Amino acid sequence: MLNTAIDRSRRLAGLPVRSNRRLKRSMSQLIQKRLTTFITDQLIQQADFKLAAKEDLLGGGLVDSLGVMRLISFIEQTWQASVPPEEVTIENFGTVEAISSFLTGRGVE
Repeated sequence: MLNTAIDRSRRLAGLPVRSNRRLKRSMSQLIQKRLTTFITDQLIQQADFKLAAKEDLLGGGLVDSLGVMRLISFIEQTWQASVPPEEVTIENFGTVEAISSFLTGRGVE
């Protein structure tokens, strides 16, 4: 809603309006960076570990069930987003990219 008001103000002032697609991609990249930093620093405990956004966290053994719970706690505290137990699935939490998509789909910014 705030972005809509900002876009309207920019349009009235004759300034360019950011595309929603570019803004969503930018938000997704920021979310992925924060998730990656948390996972490598706190769960894998190797800050220099190069974690790809599409790397399998669960099947690859990088994050175990306790790690998933810590990750959910991090998400809830960082973005004030509730994660219902039924949504903690491999499709939503299998990769950093999947988690980011899940969060942006829930309106997390």
